[in-house]
Amino acid sequence: MLLFWGWRAIFWVLAGIGAIGLVFAWLRLPETLKPEYRQPLHLGSVVGRFGTLLKHRAFMATRSLSTFQFCALTYSIGLKDRSSHGSHGYEPRKLEGAGERVAHEGAGF
Repeated sequence: MLLFWGWRAIFWVLAGIGAIGLVFAWLRLPETLKPEYRQPLHLGSVVGRFGTLLKHRAFMATRSLSTFQFCALTYSIGLKDRSSHGSHGYEPRKLEGAGERVAHEGAGF
């Protein structure tokens, strides 16, 4: 697919698969929540429930921890990316076409 239609086609195919899955789920999956527990979808009720989440200490503790972990991971990947420039034979300007080079020449496996 990449060689015939380009890299953007991958995202269009994934979007199509996601749309098909959404339509299938909407039409074929039954509602499992009992009617007496269902709530209307209004902006006020959504904002109210979101406010309830923000006041929940255990929820905020786990979200804060996962946010910190994600930031630390992203930062460490950024540091590794900067330190590896030049060590693999590619200068920062030459890295722009590295994905295209792999797609046309193969990954070298």
